[in-house]
Amino acid sequence: MGSEDVPQPKTSEELVKELTLSEEILEQIVAQVGGTAVDATDIPVPPPPEEEVRSKVEKKTLEEEPKELEVAFPDFVQDSVVPLLKYLDKKREKYIVRKESGSYKVTVELCERLEASKGAYAAEVQRVEEMVVAAAKRDQLHAKELAKVEERRVEEE
Repeated sequence: MGSEDVPQPKTSEELVKELTLSEEILEQIVAQVGGTAVDATDIPVPPPPEEEVRSKVEKKTLEEEPKELEVAFPDFVQDSVVPLLKYLDKKREKYIVRKESGSYKVTVELCERLEASKGAYAAEVQRVEEMVVAAAKRDQLHAKELAKVEERRVEEE
């Protein structure tokens, strides 16, 4: 098995380049969660701290109004996709090492044992065949000797 047959794992940078989401896909994702997609340049700068102080009545009216979820594409990629890819890279490396060092090594050892068993089997079969041939020759010699002895006994009688 050559190294050409084994696919090489991709780094997170390569995956980020490959997995650049189009605006349509982003809009579909945002639509699924019930928000709207906006460009990062369209997001207004937060108001100064003194404008953020509101009364309880204003907060209550804001809470009752429907809220829109705004997701900026660069923020989405940076906050969600990149950390996920880094996490998956670490997990993949962990399992690739186990797979290569464990199952490949066991497979090689089993192949070596199979070859050794085949060699031992062939040698044993050859030894048995030699013993069968030797026993057949002895039987023939013994049969000839018995025939001679039987002839002598018949002649002596």
